[in-house]
Amino acid sequence: MVKSNADIVIGADPSPKFITVKEATKIYADEAGNVVKIGKNIGEYNCIDLGVFLIKRNVLDKVVDLRGKAHITFSNIIAEAARRKCKVIVARIKQGLWTDIDTPSDLEELLRGKRRIVLDHVLQEVLEFARETGT
Repeated sequence: MVKSNADIVIGADPSPKFITVKEATKIYADEAGNVVKIGKNIGEYNCIDLGVFLIKRNVLDKVVDLRGKAHITFSNIIAEAARRKCKVIVARIKQGLWTDIDTPSDLEELLRGKRRIVLDHVLQEVLEFARETGT
């Protein structure tokens, strides 16, 4: 659990194993975990975005002027929030099994390829939970 006074907490992995980093949203965070840069095309990075965000409700009020843009990403929202002095940090998740699925080939790799270990792990966790809870 992350305990912080941050406005935004981003789940991030410093060394992901089962994703294509080239396609991922990258994050550069300082030693204290404060997000300095975020985006798919930033040069220097030290974490990969997991796609898990904790965002305080008041942050959306601070970035409401983004709604006029044709295309808004979480990276846009986070960068704008940081510009408006919101505290944005990463929660570094180490050695976790996770993957992202963006394309049909990603799904195929999860079902039958090198990412199958992630699916097997999740299925095992779900089955254990079902046994423990009687569901």
